[in-house]
Amino acid sequence: MMLENIPSVENDMVVIYASVEGFDNHGRRRKIEKAYKILPTLVGKRPLRAIQTTTAAPMCEMAYMMLSKKWKGLMQQSDVPTSEFLNGPFVSRIYGSFEEH
Repeated sequence: MMLENIPSVENDMVVIYASVEGFDNHGRRRKIEKAYKILPTLVGKRPLRAIQTTTAAPMCEMAYMMLSKKWKGLMQQSDVPTSEFLNGPFVSRIYGSFEEH
């Protein structure tokens, strides 16, 4: 479906930037920033554009989690264990491993 509906840009790039600022438990001001540059990648022998990769990885991760865990039926996004999702085999392959702060 993606190949039929998304214009073909072979050398695309997705840039993701997130920043959070606040105070730690000791009242000290902290800022955490994270940026990712996602380029086209190979999945098996098939090349995927960056936009395909960033869309497919989280969907595959959720499908994997639902097929291999105790969950059944509908679930809310807030019910998904964040660390488990971010460090799963599909998401971590694209974004790397995440550590909790």
